Amino acid sequence: MKGRQILSISSAAKYCGYSREMLEYWMDCCGLQYEQPPTPGKKYNFRRIRTEDLDSFLELYRKRHRANNSLTDLSRST
Repeated sequence: MKGRQILSISSAAKYCGYSREMLEYWMDCCGLQYEQPPTPGKKYNFRRIRTEDLDSFLELYRKRHRANNSLTDLSRST
């Protein structure tokens, strides 16, 4: 998907192929940027994720994951 979009967590999960729970973990613990627009009269605010923020985060996540797997593979071969 190209262009700027703001997605709900469920839509973002479908967009990137990761679970909603994983996205929530990344938002809470790993620095995935999100917006939380005010919802007057509601108990909970809903978080939204910009596609460009998600794409940037996933690019870094995949680079780190590949680097960690490479190091693991090297240690197994010695």
